[in-house]
Order: sequence, then structure tokens, then C-alpha cells
Amino acid sequence: MQLAQCPERSLIRSCFKEEEPKWIPIKPVIGDQWSACLQTLEGHSDSVRSVAFSHDSARLTSASYDRTVKIWDASSGECLQTLDMGWPLFGISFDITDS
Repeated sequence: MQLAQCPERSLIRSCFKEEEPKWIPIKPVIGDQWSACLQTLEGHSDSVRSVAFSHDSARLTSASYDRTVKIWDASSGECLQTLDMGWPLFGISFDITDS
């Protein structure tokens, strides 16, 4: 992420303000704070431990202490599949083929 894309009052912007390139004449207009939450995915009955996006960003997976893995449509937020793992997972990822 580029510093110029961080909100004016963000911790990142304040910590690294001196690192901002002076040679960039026109900077994007960014608000004071990070934007509001755009979407909340609901479905797990316990805390989510890990999330991962597919390489094309079309799907999202979440692994929870409720012993399930959920596969979501990243655009609509619809749960496409729930996998009962039988135990909590602490990490999840897509492989390079997104399978």
C-alpha cells in the first residue's frame, strides 16, 4: 500500500509522514479515517481464526473455532459451502490453482 493512499489521520500515515515522497506534485484526495465496513459475513458460531482470498479474489474462505471452514462468494457475501472439519483450524489458504 502506498502512503499516499492512507487516510490523513491514520496511524500509518502519522508514523511514516516523513517518508512520503516530496516529488509527487498531485496526491490523491483521501479522507481523514479508514472507510466504514462494507460487508459483514455471518455464519460461524465461534471466532474466526483465519481468512484467505482466492488468487482471483472471487472467493474467500474462513476457518473458525466452531470447527468449520466456510467458502464465500467475495462479491455477494453468500456462503457457498460449509465444511465440517471436526476440529478447529488455525490457518487456511488457497493453493496456486485456487482449489
